[in-house]
Amino acid sequence: MTELDYMEMDSALESVFDLAMEGHTIDPKVREKLPDECFGIIEEEDGKKKRSYPLVVPGDKKLTDELVTKAVQFFHYCKPDRREALARAIVRAIRENGIKIQISEASQILRYVDKSNLPKTVTLVPRKPRN
Repeated sequence: MTELDYMEMDSALESVFDLAMEGHTIDPKVREKLPDECFGIIEEEDGKKKRSYPLVVPGDKKLTDELVTKAVQFFHYCKPDRREALARAIVRAIRENGIKIQISEASQILRYVDKSNLPKTVTLVPRKPRN
């Protein structure tokens, strides 16, 4: 595979989260007004700020809960070099918003966080045995 192939793959994977949020989307005008701290990843790309993985919508607990849940579920699609930052942002969003969430012990997010320091609102679910 060429570098261009990898770049195209990365771009496709980044859009998976947005596709997963279909039906739970944030109005583009609302998303644009969200402060940077509401996003899991912020980076510079071609001189522009790119904000990915919206996690918190102030004043909308239901949507915030859904965004954080989807971010955990689709964590493995995040580029490996951004996973640590995203994991920290997800845990911060859970803690600050009192989100009650179940996370499978098989989830890749647990590779990037200290399990003993997770908020009490997180329930770890044992791995499902493979048949």
